[in-house]
Amino acid sequence: MYNFPTQQCVSWTTVCAVVHQLLCTQRALTIDCFGLPFVGNQEVVYNFTWPRLLSAEAKMSTTQNGAEFEAISVHNFTEKILEQVVHFHVMKFSGGFFLWVGSAPVLSNLAVSMSSRYDSMPLSTLVLGDPSNTAPNSLAQRLAKKTNKQVFASYSLPMTDSNLSLLVENRIKKELELHPEHF
Repeated sequence: MYNFPTQQCVSWTTVCAVVHQLLCTQRALTIDCFGLPFVGNQEVVYNFTWPRLLSAEAKMSTTQNGAEFEAISVHNFTEKILEQVVHFHVMKFSGGFFLWVGSAPVLSNLAVSMSSRYDSMPLSTLVLGDPSNTAPNSLAQRLAKKTNKQVFASYSLPMTDSNLSLLVENRIKKELELHPEHF
């Protein structure tokens, strides 16, 4: 198992390079990616280039015992909000999705939220990043409540304008209404 060094920002390029290196050097390696197991001695087909955020859609599939099945679907969209270009990256998986929001390909925080039968508000916790930044936790919690799915959220935009986060969330809600199959 590889542990990333504890730092505030881990780039997608670093994550992908480490995963690729581990898959190429290990005979059998299991990586748990948001609850989806990927075994290194299986053929994994990537139909997208990461961290490029410009392609509209992509899918990752894996071949197991000769049968190919869809493991993760990827959906990207971009919007100019308050004179700032904001990228949205959604990875849908069984039972939930990962949402990254940012203007540069950096994973500076990560929160996870899921519904609980014991409380009407979904449970939420920060997995990576500055605990004083509540934006990813709040976003994950609201999306988990709206979709009733497990949500991983990363909000990597500067907190310079309070209107920006509201407009970003409205854009996510609009995309949820237009393309619910991607969430």
